[in-house]
Amino acid sequence: MSYTLEERIKKIEESRSYEELIGKGILPKVHNENYYFVSYSHKDYKAVLKDILELQEKGINLWYDSGMRAGENWEEIAKQFISKFQCKGVIFYLSENSLTSSACSTEIKYVLNSDKKFFSINLPLGNGEITDGATMAQTLKNEGAPISPATVDLAQKAFSDKHLYLPYSATIENKKDALEKNLVGEDLFEFELAIDYFDYIVKLIACRDNSIISARIPETISREKIVNKQDLEKYESTDTFKVTKISGTVFANYYHLEEVVLPNTIGIIGDNCFRNCHNLKKINSDQLNNLEIIDDKAFLNCSSLLFFIIPNSVTYIGESAFDGCKSLSNIVIGKSVRQIKTNAFGDCKSLTSIEIPNSVTTVGDWAFYECNSLTKIKIGKAVETIGKCAFSYCESLPCIEIPNSVTTIDERAFGGCKSLMSVKIGEAVKTIGESAFAYCKSLSSIEIPNSVTTIGDFAFQECNSLTKVKIGEAVETIGKSAFSSCESLTSIVIPDSVTNIGKGAFECCNSLTTVKIGKAVEQIGMGAFVSCSNLQTIHNYTKLQLDRKKMGIGENVEIINYNL
Repeated sequence: MSYTLEERIKKIEESRSYEELIGKGILPKVHNENYYFVSYSHKDYKAVLKDILELQEKGINLWYDSGMRAGENWEEIAKQFISKFQCKGVIFYLSENSLTSSACSTEIKYVLNSDKKFFSINLPLGNGEITDGATMAQTLKNEGAPISPATVDLAQKAFSDKHLYLPYSATIENKKDALEKNLVGEDLFEFELAIDYFDYIVKLIACRDNSIISARIPETISREKIVNKQDLEKYESTDTFKVTKISGTVFANYYHLEEVVLPNTIGIIGDNCFRNCHNLKKINSDQLNNLEIIDDKAFLNCSSLLFFIIPNSVTYIGESAFDGCKSLSNIVIGKSVRQIKTNAFGDCKSLTSIEIPNSVTTVGDWAFYECNSLTKIKIGKAVETIGKCAFSYCESLPCIEIPNSVTTIDERAFGGCKSLMSVKIGEAVKTIGESAFAYCKSLSSIEIPNSVTTIGDFAFQECNSLTKVKIGEAVETIGKSAFSSCESLTSIVIPDSVTNIGKGAFECCNSLTTVKIGKAVEQIGMGAFVSCSNLQTIHNYTKLQLDRKKMGIGENVEIINYNL
């Protein structure tokens, strides 16, 4: 029979002994992976089992003595399950019953001699709740309870007033928070000494618990925590080391991880380090003053990450570093970053504004692809190249100003920016790449500066609100279908610098009435003006005899030749 949480708690409260609950589907589940070990007295089973049920309902994995098989030695089993890497720590439920139990005293002693974190939840004594376990033990001794001096001494060592504890009356949420925040420490991590650019650094290489919710990486670690002991021989006088790097994939696919606190000694966040941490919401990025490198895919698909401040110390943001961070609404890029690599912020669907600092020279391919909430972009004055698809499908972007430093707008750089109404192209741009502004359906006018020599294939395809185009006087090539389906365009002047008009360059511009073709044109591609149903006049300043059929124009179109 399957019971609800409330029904199981009621059955436990109504029971007369622990044993009568066995085998009836009432006892809490026992977890063998990434668990907290529960130390308690069976005499307190009602209070403890209720907590276990409610904590597990909150996602806390627990192991307690229900996981034993008949005939097993409890002391050996306890040591085995406390010592496992999968054991995140120990929860002691302290009471008169547990402190007068030899089994619980053995567990306290064993934990004190290990490196496991531990925590206590203190049940009330007859005279009310006691603050800490040491006081509880001393009180029991003073009141004549059968507690041994050795156990009192253990309690004084383990459960002083500085020890982490809660009264049993604390809420389940408080107990859950305390467990997640306080039972995470050095013992969960592995560190390695390594050579990096002829210098020795300490890097975090592993986390043993893939179910942690909150991770706090220590700033320094003792030499005992370094796994490659042989490399420590050169540092015989050094007791502690600063942690400066997190190696790749340390936290990759840690689906439960919600918060990370990094020390400000960190200089490198390795590739794939937090990849697919879908629940990661917060990282103390504003405090990382020594961070220099955010490597490739470091935060790939951290879809719950809300904000990130890239410090001014950072010089490198790797490929796909924040790709797929769909909840990232605010990001500040530090003033030392030189390149924004491929897909660095792709698919950051909640990002509303971005300022690219003056230190950046290259905005890489797909850098802000499908950031479809972006309404404001400021491009720094040192950017030279806007890469392929760099801002494509930023569907909320209303305007863009491309600074005079930019020489190349690569293919599809702003393709699919359907809200883009205004574009100012800087005076150093030489190439407008293939489909660079294709499907910018709200764009009403464009002025191509005199620096541009090439308008790529499909560059302004289906910009069907475009009514005015001024082509600069250095343009030599208008690519294939460059202005195809610009349905609102009424006239076009092709300057004397143009030598080649590509195939279908103005096809389906069905509002186009007048065309001027400059005198340097040597080639007009097939169907250059096909389906321009309202075309009335072509002013031909070339020495070419225009081929109506090839160009796709009917006999009703008047061609006025000036140089024939």
